[in-house]
Amino acid sequence: MYKTGRMLNITKFSVLAVIALTVACGKTEVKTSNAVLLNNAPDTKAYKDELASLLEKSDPTKLEYYFDHYVQKDNTDYLYINIQGAVEATAVVTVREWDDKLKTINKFKGKGYAGAEFKNLKLEVERDSANTSFVYKGMDGISD
Repeated sequence: MYKTGRMLNITKFSVLAVIALTVACGKTEVKTSNAVLLNNAPDTKAYKDELASLLEKSDPTKLEYYFDHYVQKDNTDYLYINIQGAVEATAVVTVREWDDKLKTINKFKGKGYAGAEFKNLKLEVERDSANTSFVYKGMDGISD
């Protein structure tokens, strides 16, 4: 009887832990019906052009930004940011200057920050015929 009750408590705890993790981490999942975003990777020009267009038309107060992961490629630092709200997409954000709000993400290469919200993220869109880039310009803070 004791073992059965103990197993039941462990099972209840496990179910609660899974639910809590799902709720806490579920905010970062990107769901979109946009065909361009669905059929292209976030680092392609077509995807970035479409995302830039959508962001330009969107109310910034209707957007939330969640850190996904960090990548360094060809001596350039990138943050993959899941956007939710009026736009559902993933932005590949170039970081040229690591401010105080981002310094620990840089130090730990993003480890431990997945799912963290970037409050009031500010991005600049840079476009030319070969590429479209989202460049980090600041934020109000990071919330776990």
